[in-house]
Amino acid sequence: VDYARAMDACHTLNLGLDAAFADAPFILTPTCSGQVPREGALGGMVNGKPSPAWVSFTAAINMTRNPAGTVCAGRTREG
Repeated sequence: VDYARAMDACHTLNLGLDAAFADAPFILTPTCSGQVPREGALGGMVNGKPSPAWVSFTAAINMTRNPAGTVCAGRTREG
């Protein structure tokens, strides 16, 4: 029952996104709010501190099952 409600909520959110961006040919948003984790690390960094919020920008698109792509727009000094 909880799973079905969650899926219904995601569908409702998708309808809202469709309505909000009906005239937009595509949506351009950041993917990460911070530095991605190093290989083997458990989480990324935001403002130099470990944080699970480094992927906070992707939730709305992921939950509504919209297609998405990622383009690298820069690197940190560490690469």
